[in-house]
Amino acid sequence: MLGLLGVVGCGGPPSDVGTSDVQLPYTVTFAEHIAPLVWEHCMPCHRAGQIGPFPLVSYTDVQRKAKMVRFVTTERYMPPWPADTAYARYLGERVLNERQIALIARWVEQGRLPGDTASLPDPPDHPDAPPLGEPDLVVPLPDTAFIPGDARDRFLIAKAPWELPRDTFVRAIVFEPGNRALVHHMNGGLI
Repeated sequence: MLGLLGVVGCGGPPSDVGTSDVQLPYTVTFAEHIAPLVWEHCMPCHRAGQIGPFPLVSYTDVQRKAKMVRFVTTERYMPPWPADTAYARYLGERVLNERQIALIARWVEQGRLPGDTASLPDPPDHPDAPPLGEPDLVVPLPDTAFIPGDARDRFLIAKAPWELPRDTFVRAIVFEPGNRALVHHMNGGLI
């Protein structure tokens, strides 16, 4: 009995992404499966004028970087989301689920098939308008910080003294960097 439990309880090595219990289509194509993922999760940063160092907008863009995209998504390095999703979930979090990661891996393994790219709609427009609509209040920083574009992380503290006439509930804060190609993370607090 003990020997049987050992065989049943100890399986082989864990499966690679894309071959696990996740249900995937037999053939994965850019047009049908990958473009919607990339446009939703990658393109907000990987497009002209944003922090991503290269665009991920078209089939050509993505297929050129496909092996890297597979690696960084499998390792959960991208899309960047430092919060621990095992601890708490957040509205608007940018994480890929197991199925999405497996789709990317299978697409690369199958040779980065384009699919029917002629039927693809244009990539979505990501307007530079505030993501939560027009703000009730805009608090500018008193000084502009110089950040050299040398690919090194810099951590700066900036205070924006502001006083409201009465206690106010804050439901959302949006940071708008002056140069999106250099600023990729901002944290804030209210005192």
